Amino acid sequence: MAFSKRTPVRANTTPVLDRNTKHSFWAALAKVIAVPMIPLLLLMWFGSPALRMSYRWNGDHQASVYSHCLYLNLMSGWEHVDPLYGVNNCPLITFFPFNIVNFIKG
Repeated sequence: MAFSKRTPVRANTTPVLDRNTKHSFWAALAKVIAVPMIPLLLLMWFGSPALRMSYRWNGDHQASVYSHCLYLNLMSGWEHVDPLYGVNNCPLITFFPFNIVNFIKG
């Protein structure tokens, strides 16, 4: 037998809605719009990142000249790059221009 006949206090699960609905609606709408737009704006500004997967080079290890680079692009898949002769222009990670129209069309 229990020493006390008190019943436990029921928890109040009703949300407190005393905020101003007008401000919370616009703030929530701004967040919903910003979540997809910020990465898209960054892609348009910097370009789509790509990782060098394979390359060909001429010469020795100290003075190598790249003749062919194959990149895996985040948005458009494989990108083939032939740098100018004499220019060591095949970095490990690079950015390619991002085309919003092709992105939307799929």
